[in-house]
Amino acid sequence: MNLDEELRGTLTREAERRTAPPPDIVGIISGGRVRRRRRTVVRLGAVAAATVLVGSAAYGVLTVELSAPGTDQGPASTRDDSATPDLLPDNGVPLESGVTYRLPVGTDASGGAIEVDLAVEGMNWSVSGFPVVHYAYATFAGFGAYMPSALADGTGCLRDRTTSDLGDTPQDLAKRLTELPRSTVLESPTATEVFGRAAVHLRLRVDVDCPNYYRVAQTPRGDRGITYSGAGPNPESVVIDFWVLDIDGTPVVVDQWRDNDAPRDLVDMARRARESITFVVD
Repeated sequence: MNLDEELRGTLTREAERRTAPPPDIVGIISGGRVRRRRRTVVRLGAVAAATVLVGSAAYGVLTVELSAPGTDQGPASTRDDSATPDLLPDNGVPLESGVTYRLPVGTDASGGAIEVDLAVEGMNWSVSGFPVVHYAYATFAGFGAYMPSALADGTGCLRDRTTSDLGDTPQDLAKRLTELPRSTVLESPTATEVFGRAAVHLRLRVDVDCPNYYRVAQTPRGDRGITYSGAGPNPESVVIDFWVLDIDGTPVVVDQWRDNDAPRDLVDMARRARESITFVVD
């Protein structure tokens, strides 16, 4: 017997005398989940970073209404601190269908917190400042709720100036929104009711072709941008609806926007998600 055969035989007999430990099933599954989550977050983060810098979709392709003003009442304001939802996650993180998230909006005149709870349905939802949904990474829609500290001025692009002259009432703020740069008023400010509260509704078409992105407003959460990728005969326009509400003496904005060639089902997904909003006020 040569040295190789003697070594092989010795190792074989040693292996037969030992009992192998059971596999770490929990560790294997956990490791796979961590790797899968990491791949998902990295991939969606790259998509969000890439899409925020390109143009939007064409006006006139989709004629369906975002919503008939005054028909999407939504639930009344509530607070249930015993079941506080998770905060809306950071940019690039996907949103799970049917899960309720909490979004801080700002503070009222007395310093009390203003927040909203919201939920999305379906796939392809993620966070880019506020919730955004896409169809094949070609057309986009989204919604948000915020207390603006400044509005777009100049060209409306990210690196241009802003204005902090917002007025004191929802009517004042709605009037300022009709003056956003490179915008066309499709529906003038009109009194309505939404989320169980009085509001002012208006609709604009905005030319969002910017070297970076079009910034509607500055908010406590960051810039409210609405420039995403799109296709069509006029890919640099977005239709956006605003509802301006008075929350304990503080004007607050809820918006919903879409690329102009966004398919009806994508717009409906954004509408249903917006209608899920519940105001939570201290």
